[in-house]
Amino acid sequence: MKPREILKSGNPAAISALARGDLHNAEVAATPGGIEAQEKAGQAMLTLKFNQLPKDGMERHRETLERLGFKIGNDVDDIFVAITAPAGWTLRPAPDHSMWSYIHDDQGRRRGSVFYKAAFYDRSSHFSLQPRYSGGGDYRDGGKRYSVVKDTATGNVLIEYGPTEDYKQSEKEDRATIEWLDAQFPVWRNVEAYWDGA
Repeated sequence: MKPREILKSGNPAAISALARGDLHNAEVAATPGGIEAQEKAGQAMLTLKFNQLPKDGMERHRETLERLGFKIGNDVDDIFVAITAPAGWTLRPAPDHSMWSYIHDDQGRRRGSVFYKAAFYDRSSHFSLQPRYSGGGDYRDGGKRYSVVKDTATGNVLIEYGPTEDYKQSEKEDRATIEWLDAQFPVWRNVEAYWDGA
C-alpha cells in the first residue's frame, strides 16, 4: 500500500504510524480488519506457548503463582514477564474475543484471565487470578440479569435469583449471593482457597 493510499484511508492510527515512518503498521491500520487481525495474531502468539504473563498483575499474584508451581523469569519486554507454568497448565484464547485468554490448571479448570491488546498503537496487557466461587450479577438469555453464585471449577450455579430489570432488586439479590458465600465459604475471595476440595 502506498503512503497516499494510507492517507486516503483517513484512519488516525494509520496516519500516525505513517508519520512515524512505521509503514508496516500504517498498512495494518489502513487495511479493513487489519487491526482486528493484528489483535487476533497477538492472542494466538501469546497462547501458543504459555511462557509469559503480563507484568500488570504480577505484583499482586506473584507469590500465589510461585506457590502454585510457576517459575517467574525476567522481563520479556515492557509489558510481559517470562514464566514457566506448572505441568498441564495452559493459556487458552477466549472463543468470542481476541483480547481475552484464560488460564487453566492441570484439571482444565479456569483459574484466571489475561487481557492483551496487541494493536500497535495501544499495546497493553494485564492478568488476574480468580477465586473458585463467585457471586453477583450474571447476564445471559439475551441480556437478562440474574444474581448467582457459581462454582467456577464445575460451572454449576449454586444459587440463582432473577431475572430482574429492577436495579434495587438486583442489588438486594447480589447482596444475598455474597452473604450466602460468606456463610458457606468464609474465605471464598482467596484465589487459592477451595480448589483442592469443596
